[in-house]
Order: sequence, then structure tokens, then C-alpha cells
Amino acid sequence: MRKNSSLWSKLAITSLLALVAGTPVFAQKAYPGASWREITKSPGGNESKIQFEIGNTKYWANWKTARATYGDGTYTYSSTSKTETFRLKETTNRIEYRGVSYTSGMSQLQGEIRIDNTFDKKLAVVQVFHSILIKFQPSTDGGPAGGEYRLMAASKARDLRKPGAFDSIRLAGNVLGKWYKFNVIHDADKNQLVVYVNDGSGEKMFGPMTCFDAPRWTSDDDFYIKYGAYDASGARDKVIMWRNVRIWQSN
Repeated sequence: MRKNSSLWSKLAITSLLALVAGTPVFAQKAYPGASWREITKSPGGNESKIQFEIGNTKYWANWKTARATYGDGTYTYSSTSKTETFRLKETTNRIEYRGVSYTSGMSQLQGEIRIDNTFDKKLAVVQVFHSILIKFQPSTDGGPAGGEYRLMAASKARDLRKPGAFDSIRLAGNVLGKWYKFNVIHDADKNQLVVYVNDGSGEKMFGPMTCFDAPRWTSDDDFYIKYGAYDASGARDKVIMWRNVRIWQSN
């Protein structure tokens, strides 16, 4: 991974000083040129909603609704603890928030994730569609004891990555039973990604990293943020918790 530029180092130091000074932990991260606006509701259609999927059949529910079910999958939201729970069972292979589409500009996901019980196969917990995945990788599928969160290029992006671009990066290890705070910033114009990870004892910054050469493949291949649980394999019960999630975009 290449070294951070002086600008990024200054931003990281500024963020740390802001926290010491008492700035709320859940303020969005700074990014050069970004003027963030928060996404709080669906603009229409299926954007900024919860997507269930069984095979090729999809079902949509409102984001942060108290409870939604489809097949044997369940999504719940507690307005008290601001916690979303995504539960995949035998037939449901996806329960995810599907964000607002964009073809230029920047987006940022911020939230805390927790997985208490491991399962047999790796599972995607964050996506920037057509760009990257963050996966939970258990010890039974190539990960260490306690599992890990790993950043990976999406399949098409992996084929188009620039020389020196990332393919797979370990973000955190021994993660079971712990809350981890993520900030994922995607810049569609520069094909760049920045990820912040905080386990409560300290924050690490990964990036800025080059994603790939082309921002999209056709006029229909927009970017959008997804988080939740996506796993096309295995029948074992999988429970993913997210809390304090916020989404921003900037033109």
C-alpha cells in the first residue's frame, strides 16, 4: 500500500485533535473537496431501502423499519439503540441496505458492526457496488481464529485494477464479539477509496487507495453503497448487527 500524502496525514491529525477537543465521534470524516449531505430517507424507487433476496427474487422494505421479513430472512431496527440486525438463514442469501445511486462525486458510509458467532463461509458486510467489498472471513474459510474483516476488490474491479492497486487487505483481526466502527469513503471521480477502522482502542486509516481504471462499465452501472449481510453459500444461521449507521454523499 502506498504511503499517505501530507494532505491525508494532516486530515488524520485534524480528526484526532477534533476528537480530543470533544467533537462527536460520529461526525463524518473530512475528505478533500467534499461537501457532505446526509441521506436520511429514500428518494424514491428502491434506493435507500432494505433489499432481501432469495435466488433471483427480490423484496424491498423501508430502511430502519422496526421489523421486516421475507422468506426465512429477518431485518429488525431498534430506534432506542439505533441497532439494525440482519439475519440470514437457509434460503435468504441477502439482506442489505441499498444506497442512492451515483456516477460521480463521493459517498461515505459510517457505522459500527458486530458479529458474535462465527459461521462456515465468508460473508460480505459492506459493498461499494462495482468497486469493493468488505468481508467477514471466518477461521473455517481462510481467516484467523476469531475471524477478520478484509477489504477486497469486487470481481469486475479486480480485473480492471491499475498497476499497484489493492486486491485484498486485512482491516482487523480477532473481531468476533466486538464492535468495530467503519468509515468507508469512495471517490468515483478519482477512483479512490479510504477506509477508517476503529475498535474502540484506536483508529487506523487505510488509503487513499486506487480502485480501478474505469468508473463504470455501461451507463447503467452506477455506484451505490450497500451494508448488511450478503452470502450466496451455506445454510448456517448468520446474524450481523450494525448500529449508528449514517450515509453521506457529495457532488
